[in-house]
Amino acid sequence: MAKRKGYAKGAPLVPSLDDKDWLMIITALLRDSTRQSEDLARRLLAGSKYGRQIRLLQFLARGQLRSSEMIRSLRVSRRTVFRDLSNLEEYGVELNMVDQVHYVVVHIPKSLETLLRVKQKAPFRLTGSGRRRPLVR
Repeated sequence: MAKRKGYAKGAPLVPSLDDKDWLMIITALLRDSTRQSEDLARRLLAGSKYGRQIRLLQFLARGQLRSSEMIRSLRVSRRTVFRDLSNLEEYGVELNMVDQVHYVVVHIPKSLETLLRVKQKAPFRLTGSGRRRPLVR
């Protein structure tokens, strides 16, 4: 019989959380009024794909975007942007394409509305020429 790696002998197998579960956990942390909960939620969003997906949703909620603008703003590959768009649709976000070029948000589920209000620090801002400049605060 083959050994299982990573599990203690006799320990029950715990199912891993899916992406939607992680977003619900982050949303619950943000709804909690304690400083510790907010800090934990911000740390989870800062260095994870969930933070990137929420930033993408925030960009889309502000207006029409082209995929090239999303790629530049998020500093990720084209494939990652389309994967994130697909994930947002799985979470219940309805997207439409306008003129076969721009993406527009049609509906955002109530469960994700809290996440839209999260302020995340972006390391760069895009200038009119498309060059990145460090944010100065």
